[in-house]
Amino acid sequence: MGRIFQCVGRYAGTAYTIKNTYIRVYCVEELCYYICNNAYLLDESFACPELADWLEEECSLPDLAGRLRERLRSGDRLEGFAEEILSSTNYVTSEESGDIRRVIVATRHTSKAQKEYVLAEHFLKNHRYALAFKSYQHLLNEFSEALTLETRARIYYHLGVVYSGMFCFEQADSYFEKAFSMVDLDEYRYASYVAKKMYLTEKEYRKYRMITQDFAYISDQVEKDMETAENEWLVSEEYRRMRRLQGLMDQGNIDEYELGMDAETEYIKETYRNCMSE
Repeated sequence: MGRIFQCVGRYAGTAYTIKNTYIRVYCVEELCYYICNNAYLLDESFACPELADWLEEECSLPDLAGRLRERLRSGDRLEGFAEEILSSTNYVTSEESGDIRRVIVATRHTSKAQKEYVLAEHFLKNHRYALAFKSYQHLLNEFSEALTLETRARIYYHLGVVYSGMFCFEQADSYFEKAFSMVDLDEYRYASYVAKKMYLTEKEYRKYRMITQDFAYISDQVEKDMETAENEWLVSEEYRRMRRLQGLMDQGNIDEYELGMDAETEYIKETYRNCMSE
């Protein structure tokens, strides 16, 4: 059985947006969850008067807000600010709070380039493609000399992943090719084959496979994985929904079909908006 938390304050009418990651939270428990799971992403912008104001005005927690403002006035460190929030809800044990403090302190000593890289990885993992793109470009523009060849290649590979997430496979392929031109890893070549499979014509792709026979083992793996992905799609819940909608149209139930398609389309649009929002 999981741990039970006693909620404090109220659920906010207006979300608070955490400055460096653009994550929105609606209550102090969500804020605590964010701190516990993203301690390595916290920076000095987190400890700010705006957060204290939000906790008071939107969450009805004036006492906590007052203690946070006092910490700000006394110049307390970020880890103390985070600890105050966690302790106000009894969200973690004292031991867990100490672990989080150590993570925050350790992160303070990482370089700006390392912090930006971690942030970019966070955005990519959460499919925030526009923000990931900006972070990776910032790394290349501002910290290029501090990056190893392997790290630069990895960044180009991840930029390719970003473009793939936006279904821009030709642009994605240019980044994958740049990555493996710098560091020849099968992972990078594999990604390039997948991208080419997505945007080249069948004739063009067959020709490319013929002139890259040295890497036939990679293209063969791509074919197998594509077949596996298609089979997984055919047994997915999403596919079943699409088949159901197709059945409605075939039966002439146009009103019900249109309602279902509108819901599916809106879900896809909202997902895309989240991916591209900054």
